[in-house]
Amino acid sequence: MRETYQLTPRIQRFESASRGWSLRKAGLTALAVVFLFLGILGLIIPIIPGIIFLVLAILLASKVSRRIRVWSDGQPLLAKLKRRTERLESVDWSTRTKVAALMMLQGTVEFFGTLFGKTARVLRRRGHH
Repeated sequence: MRETYQLTPRIQRFESASRGWSLRKAGLTALAVVFLFLGILGLIIPIIPGIIFLVLAILLASKVSRRIRVWSDGQPLLAKLKRRTERLESVDWSTRTKVAALMMLQGTVEFFGTLFGKTARVLRRRGHH
């Protein structure tokens, strides 16, 4: 006679969650963790662009986690970036790479524009021309 086991609610939740877990989700999660680590490292070491990696980690994690998706959708800048990247999903890889590089270049230019603008204001306040 075959025995049947009753699963506890905790195990049932785990099993139903693991059914939805795919290789794609695991890969996205692993990549998000790598980008998170690089982002934190970039905040410590100024040579690495930490903010870019942190944003990438959030965008990737939002594809896996509903909580992160809801939070990131409430952030105007992240929602804008997410809409841009979602439009790129139907484009081939070479075009997607070019657009991503241009987006990073645009972000870098905007960052340095803001940095130089603030530096100029501070210098003007101190009396340097």
